[in-house]
Amino acid sequence: MRRSWIQTIGLLTFMLITIALTTGCSKTIAISGEQADDFHDRIEQDYPAIEKTTLTFEPLTFHMTHVLKEPLDEKEKAKLFEDSRRFLMSDRFDEEIIQSPKIAKYFSSGHPNFVVVFRTENPDSISRFELRANNEKNADPVYRQWYYAEDDEALGEPYVEENK
Repeated sequence: MRRSWIQTIGLLTFMLITIALTTGCSKTIAISGEQADDFHDRIEQDYPAIEKTTLTFEPLTFHMTHVLKEPLDEKEKAKLFEDSRRFLMSDRFDEEIIQSPKIAKYFSSGHPNFVVVFRTENPDSISRFELRANNEKNADPVYRQWYYAEDDEALGEPYVEENK
């Protein structure tokens, strides 16, 4: 009887530790503040097709999602991605968001990843740009940018390489 009680306590402890480790590391943080609000306002004025823009952080990756009222053509997507990329890669974003205490604790060294998603109400209409960090010492380039279309296939070679 006593042995089964100890085994039960051990099993419960193991389960609690496992749950804490698996859920604690995947916390999603909504990014807000003056800088993010200014960007949302400006981007939604510049692109009337945008219904809503959200910015979140999950450990090691920032996710920006533009929910669209109507699909954009490839030229508009490229321009919107470039505006979003400039915002995410700006010194101000780095200083005020990435280096903030609630985010910086996830980066002992290296750079975050960024994902910019365009989606409409149609779940089959999703496009995604990814800026993937190469955190090896003396990496060249630091970032590779990939573009994915609706079928989740990468289109060609990296979109752009960047050493910022």
